[in-house]
Amino acid sequence: MSDGFQDQFGGPRNQKFSSRRIMQYLMEIHEKPLSEQKEILSNAFFDWQNNHGTIYEQTDDITLLAMKIDF
Repeated sequence: MSDGFQDQFGGPRNQKFSSRRIMQYLMEIHEKPLSEQKEILSNAFFDWQNNHGTIYEQTDDITLLAMKIDF
């Protein structure tokens, strides 16, 4: 994964999303279906950029890749 997602500015104090925050999301949602994970992460990103009426521009490209491996 690149740094595109975690380097996006927003939130209540115009800070970066952070790798710690994305890892927390991934740990919380990893057992959900991929389509639901996509929705959760999309909503988190939108909420982060659109905080209390302030809209922060995307500062970098974002690529997330997910795959399901059945054993």
